[in-house]
Amino acid sequence: MLNDIFFYFLTAFGIGFIIFVHELGHFMAARAVGVRVEAFSIGFGPKLFSFHRGDTEYRCGLVPLGGYVKMAGEDPTRPTTGKPDEFGSKTVAQRVLVISAGVIMNMIFALIAIPLAFTIGVPFESPEIGGTQRLGPAWKAGLRTGDRVVSIDDKPVLTFEDIPLDLAVAGGPVEVEIKRGERVFRTVIAPEPDPVRGVPAIGIAPIASSVSIPAAALKTNEDDASSAARAAALLAAGIEAGDQVLRLNGLPYSRAWWEAEAQRIRTNDAPAELIVRRGVGPERTVRLAPLWSPPADASDRQIGVQARANRVAVLRPGYASSGLLVGDVLLRVDNTAIAHMDDFAALVGGGIDPRRDGATPGSAKATLTVLRAGSEHAVELLTADAAQRCDFLEDVVLDAPSALLVDVNPSGAAAAAGMQSGDRIHSMNGRAVADWDALKAAIRESAGNALRVEVLRGDTTVAFSLEAQPRRTNVALPVFAETPKSETVRLSAGAAIAAGIAHTGRVASRVLQTLRSVFTGTVSSKHLGGIITIFRASVTYSQIAFTRGLLFLALVSINLAILNILPIPVLDGGWLMFLMIEKIRGSPLPERAMAWFQWGGLAAVLSLMLYVTWNDIARLVGWM
Repeated sequence: MLNDIFFYFLTAFGIGFIIFVHELGHFMAARAVGVRVEAFSIGFGPKLFSFHRGDTEYRCGLVPLGGYVKMAGEDPTRPTTGKPDEFGSKTVAQRVLVISAGVIMNMIFALIAIPLAFTIGVPFESPEIGGTQRLGPAWKAGLRTGDRVVSIDDKPVLTFEDIPLDLAVAGGPVEVEIKRGERVFRTVIAPEPDPVRGVPAIGIAPIASSVSIPAAALKTNEDDASSAARAAALLAAGIEAGDQVLRLNGLPYSRAWWEAEAQRIRTNDAPAELIVRRGVGPERTVRLAPLWSPPADASDRQIGVQARANRVAVLRPGYASSGLLVGDVLLRVDNTAIAHMDDFAALVGGGIDPRRDGATPGSAKATLTVLRAGSEHAVELLTADAAQRCDFLEDVVLDAPSALLVDVNPSGAAAAAGMQSGDRIHSMNGRAVADWDALKAAIRESAGNALRVEVLRGDTTVAFSLEAQPRRTNVALPVFAETPKSETVRLSAGAAIAAGIAHTGRVASRVLQTLRSVFTGTVSSKHLGGIITIFRASVTYSQIAFTRGLLFLALVSINLAILNILPIPVLDGGWLMFLMIEKIRGSPLPERAMAWFQWGGLAAVLSLMLYVTWNDIARLVGWM
């Protein structure tokens, strides 16, 4: 608790400091050109204390998030006395300097903070790919697990976070430089809209250094009986938050294998076996008995079958293994029949992921027996090394070769009645069923009464009598937490300065591209955040490392500079716009017009603040 309070205080101080730096720029420039500063405040709200020095009152406010500078004669809506030390009495060039000084100071802060952080050393999430979304842009471009993203449109990528940020505002296809082992190559990827996040993306996940049990899995939710029962089972097994999970049913961590194995566990009576370790302690085995969730809807019934997806539908571009063709139907792996397609990933992997622990299967080769044009063919895969077993699972997309060809779940009613994987359902209660919609309709209409099911097994028709059961899921397995792989970037002083300049330019470019993308609709405005989002992110980064927090504050400082320079009245950019108009027409705008512009700008800024604050609150309570 005390540790959290420290980081909250540190974050408040940091955010307040960059706003203070902005106002300090105005103050120093005003004093330099002879403008009388009536007040210079550190913080807002009720005054804690103050003192006078010369014509200036120096104040300290209760709320430490920033400050302000009050200059004599700066309000364009009020008449000035014409005194030489008033803001309005200065030349246009002098006033431009005073107005732009805050933005300049924010950029100077970033140009100091970023090289300092890189000189000390900044821990980043590794820009390595931990998995690709099937049929997504990265998958289609041939990117694989373990690939390292080096640059995007020739901009160096330091952290995995750079990738979605650059892609979200790219506005079109990007050229990505990839390092795979010792090979470096370039490829063009066209981001596609992500319907969940509302931004363009390419469908990749970061690589993980470890997998653990999250604290949320052990919390009892009285409104969710399934999660409460799962939490109780984990606690009874001696699991604690943060315990590392090394293997799931014998499989070392691989996103492809674990996703397939988790799907098998959810529909199977077999227990889930976890190999876990706490800290540097010994490994131990935890067995989680099936925990069936209560049916959400008694009318939603199932017989325990799913599509037997054993036909090759798509092969990824750059697919390395020879011999397999689109349309091949998978029958066996190393002479072991594929009894259920949920077992396929484990059969191909041989139970070993060489990327994780350096182990190697008994044979680096795998042989698939496939059905092609009515006859069986042997296809030898993965002849280079065992690591290609992982690639194979990502490279191949499978579908069902014909309607209602099924895999039978061992714990379902169909298995109990004698149905087998590979059967093709023909009719139910004497009515032919041609597709899955017709199958679901027949099950729903049965209302739990006996169903007579006829299947085709080879050339033979076999009939069964069974009763559909309310749909249920084995929820014993928690959702695991991945810890992204981290690496520290530490540069020499010269390289850090160069990196600071480049990083500042990149962040500034991102801000402008984000604004463009929001206005064009490429990026949803719901992703805009305010002070709550900034504060939470700053706390998170500061807890990772001081230098990550410092780097984030530099990013906020650049954002503050660019947003302030926008030509909106009441912002610095609005003042500069008025000064340009004054320079062109030879005199200031009428006070009445200035007042209308100021009130309009204030309304626009307040509306934006209310909107982004609403976004902050919605994210905080889980509404978006």
